Amino acid sequence: MHSPDLKRYLTQLVWAIIVLATAAGLYQVRQSTSDSEKIVERFRHALQNSEISLNKHLDEFIQQYRLSEGEAITNINRIQEYKKDFFNQGIIYHIYEDDQLIFWSTNIIPLENNQAPEKNMGASHKKNGWYLYEKQETENTVFVAYYLLKEQYRYQNRFLVNRFHHQLPDVEELFYLSDRADIGWPIYNQNNDYLFSLVLRREAALVQNVKTIHIASALIAVLSMLMVVFFSFRYYSNLFNSGKRLLATLGFGFTLLLFRAVSFVFSIPGVFYEGTLFSPEMYATSDLFPSLGDLFLNVALVTIVGYFLFYNYRNIEIKPATKKSLAIIQGFFLFAAIFLICGLALYLIEGLVINSHLTLDVQFIFSMDIYNLMGFLIIGLVFFALFFYSVVLCRLAQKLIIDKKHFWITCAGSLILLFLITWVLHGFLVLLFVLTIAAIIVYELDQRSTFPQKGFTALVLSLFLFSIISTFALYRFNEEKDREKRKTLALQLAFEQDPVAEFLFLEIEDALFNDNQLQNLVRRDPYNDALILNYLQYHYFYDFWAKYDIQVTVCVPNELLWIKPDNVEIECAVFFDEYIQSVGKQTVSDRFIYLDNDTGRNSYILKMKIGKHEDEHLAEYHLYVEFDSKIVMRDMGFPELLIDETIDINRELINYSYAVYKNEILVNESGTYMFHVSFSAFGEVEDEFTFMEFDGYTHLIYKKDDKTIYVVSRPKTTFLEALAPFSYLFVSFFILIIVFWLLFSEKKKTRLFKINFRRRIQYSMIIILVVSALTMGSASAWFLYNIYQNKTNSFLSEKTISVLLELEADLAAHTYLDQTMEFFMYDLLLGYSHVFFTDINLYNQQGQLIASSRPKVFEEGLVGRKMNPIAYHQMKKEHRSQFIHNEKIGKLQYLSAYTPVYNQYNRVIAYLNLPYFAKQSELRNEVTYFLVAFINIYLLMVVLAIVLALFVSNYITKPMQVIRDNLASLQLGKANQKIEWTREDEIGSLIAEYNRMIDELAISAELLARSERETAWREMARQVAHEIKNPLTPMKLSVQYLQKAWKENVPDWDDRLERFTKTMIEQIDNMSVIAREFSDFAKMPMTKNDFIDLRSVIPEVLDLYKNLERIEMVTEMPSGTEPLNVYADRSQLLRVFNNLIKNAIQSYDRKDIAYIRVRCSGEEGFYRIAISDKGCGIPENKKEKVFDPYFTTKAKGMGLGLSIVKNIIEGFGGNIWFYSKEEEGSEFVFTLPAAEKRGQQPDYS
Repeated sequence: MHSPDLKRYLTQLVWAIIVLATAAGLYQVRQSTSDSEKIVERFRHALQNSEISLNKHLDEFIQQYRLSEGEAITNINRIQEYKKDFFNQGIIYHIYEDDQLIFWSTNIIPLENNQAPEKNMGASHKKNGWYLYEKQETENTVFVAYYLLKEQYRYQNRFLVNRFHHQLPDVEELFYLSDRADIGWPIYNQNNDYLFSLVLRREAALVQNVKTIHIASALIAVLSMLMVVFFSFRYYSNLFNSGKRLLATLGFGFTLLLFRAVSFVFSIPGVFYEGTLFSPEMYATSDLFPSLGDLFLNVALVTIVGYFLFYNYRNIEIKPATKKSLAIIQGFFLFAAIFLICGLALYLIEGLVINSHLTLDVQFIFSMDIYNLMGFLIIGLVFFALFFYSVVLCRLAQKLIIDKKHFWITCAGSLILLFLITWVLHGFLVLLFVLTIAAIIVYELDQRSTFPQKGFTALVLSLFLFSIISTFALYRFNEEKDREKRKTLALQLAFEQDPVAEFLFLEIEDALFNDNQLQNLVRRDPYNDALILNYLQYHYFYDFWAKYDIQVTVCVPNELLWIKPDNVEIECAVFFDEYIQSVGKQTVSDRFIYLDNDTGRNSYILKMKIGKHEDEHLAEYHLYVEFDSKIVMRDMGFPELLIDETIDINRELINYSYAVYKNEILVNESGTYMFHVSFSAFGEVEDEFTFMEFDGYTHLIYKKDDKTIYVVSRPKTTFLEALAPFSYLFVSFFILIIVFWLLFSEKKKTRLFKINFRRRIQYSMIIILVVSALTMGSASAWFLYNIYQNKTNSFLSEKTISVLLELEADLAAHTYLDQTMEFFMYDLLLGYSHVFFTDINLYNQQGQLIASSRPKVFEEGLVGRKMNPIAYHQMKKEHRSQFIHNEKIGKLQYLSAYTPVYNQYNRVIAYLNLPYFAKQSELRNEVTYFLVAFINIYLLMVVLAIVLALFVSNYITKPMQVIRDNLASLQLGKANQKIEWTREDEIGSLIAEYNRMIDELAISAELLARSERETAWREMARQVAHEIKNPLTPMKLSVQYLQKAWKENVPDWDDRLERFTKTMIEQIDNMSVIAREFSDFAKMPMTKNDFIDLRSVIPEVLDLYKNLERIEMVTEMPSGTEPLNVYADRSQLLRVFNNLIKNAIQSYDRKDIAYIRVRCSGEEGFYRIAISDKGCGIPENKKEKVFDPYFTTKAKGMGLGLSIVKNIIEGFGGNIWFYSKEEEGSEFVFTLPAAEKRGQQPDYS
């Protein structure tokens, strides 16, 4: 390459580094320290606006109530509007009459006593958040409006998130609210009453990233990396085309490798390496691939290098092997290299699936984030790299093995041998290898042009094949990952501890051990185990603890136990202490001990000392509470709503069913699969881990020991589930094609939008298909979703009726239910909950909660104890027999069914509510399966329809292509072939017109040719006459002058005769030159074409000029020694070079040194020769006539030289053009077709 090119490239790299430094600088200043005072002031201002809004809404609410005379709160439309007020504005309305709550717009507020606030305005801290309120009173009616300041829950999970209302500044990470006025910044209302305090969490929290700067830093860093890749690609591609192939290839690879190494070692740019993407949190396999981001950059680098080879090694010339056997061996090693690349691709994809937390399967649609999207892009890059390197290696094999028959024999033999190796080592690899070769063949069939001119059919088929390959690879590796996951789950189940139980015990521990009432109960009647157990279950161990059998034992001092079957007498407390010591294991609490008693059940024991009279140091009694999980208890699953995200539970178990067998008898099970009571249904199992398929499920059987067996099961992966990633991969591959083309294509991007008639038909059909599919798909999705909703509602309705029938049978004699029956109703509802596998709530006729099978939801204040106002209206006012709608707690949306409960007197005594949120994960899985199956079916149909549309459009436009080809080959003065068409249709009419035009054109061509010949001969005669007339005039004058001298007998006759003779000879020679030039132009000599090596011809031509004075010539030839063959006439080719070089020399002043440069380079199917000078150049107004006959810028000459050169070059099938700037020089460039191989003449047509 020339030094200006290298200088320009280095300048571009400097700019890229400057851009990277800019990104680094922005990254360093990305953080700013917020002014706490300004934040608090902004919060106060927003709160004042919220107060004004709250007052306005309350006034409007009261006005509506009065104008409607109370009807507003009984109108369902109004109630719906109040619901919107809460979701949009955070406003809640309450109405009290005679100190009784008669209306509530939402039941979100957990009221302690259903009493109105004492103050007219203020702030209230409830169990689920902070509320601003305002109260107005009229006679016996009290109106209260609440404004939700902040959601604040005891638990934090994906459903319950502590956050301020969206109308207030988001200061959750900086401040928390407190009711202490002596800390933080006190906040007052408009009446200057204290509300609460904003307390800074920590000073460091004020230092935060400025999002705009952070994002700008990341984008600029990405830009700098793209600049390095783009500039390097362009520079080294030009270097490659100049003939320095090896240097360009190594240089490009080394440049990117060096850039990546510096980035990797020094964590540059820093904005990348501070996030999760470049941390081991999501993915890590080795030092080379320590994070998902590093994997992406490494794979992208390798892919870009592969594309460089693919792009530049399109027409590489390699000397074939002299021996056929050697060529076959070389070909085999090239195919073996492809095989190894396939293995590496599989290794990377396997590591990406197994060693990451990515969701690259059917669940992707519900876990779509930047990391999973990155995963699919990495898979796309891996397969693109595989394609690029495979194509390059196949091209090399084709060059080495010239004969195509031998090439395919070698390919088939290599595949068979590699298949045998694969069969032994890795059975799946052969599928990937064969399909990869198929994709390469599809691409190779369309290598004559580049995107976007590439055949769209081949492109779609290639994407389809790559997507299928990737889909089945993901299916295999996801299955392998699932197997390992289930082994881990089985080992965790074998551990048998219950982290939820341990966490919940921590919550009640202090209250339990400080419960004086319990201690007095034990002291008063230590042997009344039933009474003590009843107290514990009602006050502490309810709800979740119902999954355990609980046994209470009180050890009185010196009390002895008789232990069977050993018939041993031992002191009670000593027995329990020794038992705990032998099988007990420490948990999160010293007082709650896990018992590893090998029963297949979760077992715990609680030890509590009961002091004598208030003196805890004088232990009188020991209370032992034993917990054993119930046998064959189908666990409903403690709802995620009530589990803090910090609790160490394995949430993966939600997606599986599992069972525990003890002595081959089922002792515990969970999930949707109905396990057999006896393990014998699974057959004999010898290994520690065994996988089997049974009843449409795949089961992992873990044999812990001879007595204990764990089974972890999930439904078999269906074909549609396995095909789920296809759509995502197809889109990923398509995006990558667009990106590579935009970055590296040298074609004008506007050509992408210039489409021909056939493409218009194809695109129109595709658009119609896609729009139709989207329309039909959307309608089908809506229809099926409604069916699914109706099915779910029907299921919930039937379950509600079943519970109602049982409940009405037990409550038939009751005329009234209230909160005093809470414990009785709790036991009743809990029993129904276990039977019908659902949560149950019961409300009285005033909408107040009586009891719940899941009381913790209400005790934790996740929702108020009032009935949902819309449901209450439907039951109370509309007298609906059943009502099902959606409700919401935090971010959790769930179905909730209501129905009235009647007694034997046909009077409503309560309202039954079944909230269906315990199985949200199962509902989500069903919806996921449906949506993914739906998307893939339609995408497959669209892809197949597109391929069909492409073939149909090709068939339809084939006659047009025939007409186009015939029009393209149409030549005046020659016999043009007519088109045969037998059908009488629109195409037939068009072809008939074409054939008629051919006949008319032949006649017109003959007339035109005759006219042109006559015109040409006239012009030739005129020009010849003019050129000959010029020397004849001085010749005539010389003869007349000589005749006069002869008559006058002048003394110097001899001298005059000699001068006359010399003049006449010069004029005759000049006329001879004129005649010769006209002859050369009119009729070129017969060509004698042969294979000519430019590598030897060009130096021979330049040797003629190397000894001339004041001329310096430079030659640039492609590197290597392989011949640069063209098929041409040697003498005419020498004439071209001589003419162009002479013109270049004559462009200089005779006093100047003439610098001439001759460059030869290889392009796709052509050789490019450029002859440049730095002479006088060609004026702008004369450039258009340079190749015209008789045009010249020199004082001598006929102006036929360049015209003859143009005829010669075009006769060889080449082209010639020039670049010139006045006073700076000219460059004449011509191309010649590369000779394909000896004995085969290029087609110049």
